[in-house]
Amino acid sequence: MKYKQQILKLLTIVLLLPVFANGQDYHPFPEENAFWTVVEFDQQIWEWETYIYTVKGDTAINDKPYKKIYRLNDIPNSKDTLWTLHNFMRQDTINKKIWFIRHYQGETTEKLGYDFDVEIGDTVYLPAFDYANIGDSIFEVIDPGDDSTKLRNDEYRKNYFYSSIDPFSDFSPFIIEGVGTQRTAFPNLLFYDPFHQSELICHIVNGEYLYGPSPLPNECDFTVNIGEEPVEINISIQPNPCKNNLLIIFFDNRNEHIEIQLCNIFGLVLIDQGLDANITSYKMNTSNIPNGIYLLQLNSNSINYSTKIIVNH
Repeated sequence: MKYKQQILKLLTIVLLLPVFANGQDYHPFPEENAFWTVVEFDQQIWEWETYIYTVKGDTAINDKPYKKIYRLNDIPNSKDTLWTLHNFMRQDTINKKIWFIRHYQGETTEKLGYDFDVEIGDTVYLPAFDYANIGDSIFEVIDPGDDSTKLRNDEYRKNYFYSSIDPFSDFSPFIIEGVGTQRTAFPNLLFYDPFHQSELICHIVNGEYLYGPSPLPNECDFTVNIGEEPVEINISIQPNPCKNNLLIIFFDNRNEHIEIQLCNIFGLVLIDQGLDANITSYKMNTSNIPNGIYLLQLNSNSINYSTKIIVNH
């Protein structure tokens, strides 16, 4: 009888092994046909807007493979949708880490954005979400309460709660594996504003509604045109930080008027310059601009680009 009980226990363990294994599977970010709809406070125009983020295309930077993250200002299959290259993303599915190059910030080096190879009580630094660049995105991994989130397709994804160790910071992201933070999946701010934050309202992969409220919000109810070609912006802005001059080079010969503005963090326009068609470069004089962080905006019929500029004489 005792022998039979032992065999029964062994068989039970063997049968449950696939269940335990599936429960421990890591879910990386999807890298194609995936869309994250985010309501965010646009710090360029100081208004609430809805944007869609998606992964489309590959590139190599410093001999490392990256995925391109685009920010869409309209539904994917709309003819007037502008695809703006936003970030570059690199995933390590073995070590459960995700890095970003914050292209929209004018950065060229990667920063860690997600670390899922952690246990409760660990301390992690996620500089991709350090918008002040002062090291204030250091977190302690704490108990999320519910260990997983049930998606709308009945799959379960592991939850993580990263609590900021900075007593003056209220940025403590709650993260769903494979989905991202409940604010945004990708770094999207120019500077941290605790009073105006993003909210992830839905996540769609291969046309399947995985995360968000019921019924499906109007902003998420679109038919994805997978063949849509993104509009890339090929420019160089150097140096950053700058002292007395900032050089902007347009590598594409765009036969269109371009408007350039430099604004402070309160939205006040300090420099407003229009460039004639076919201009390939522009040198901005920043010698009279006080030290600080500014927003550089480039706008035309095909360009809607912004990046953070640091002036440091």
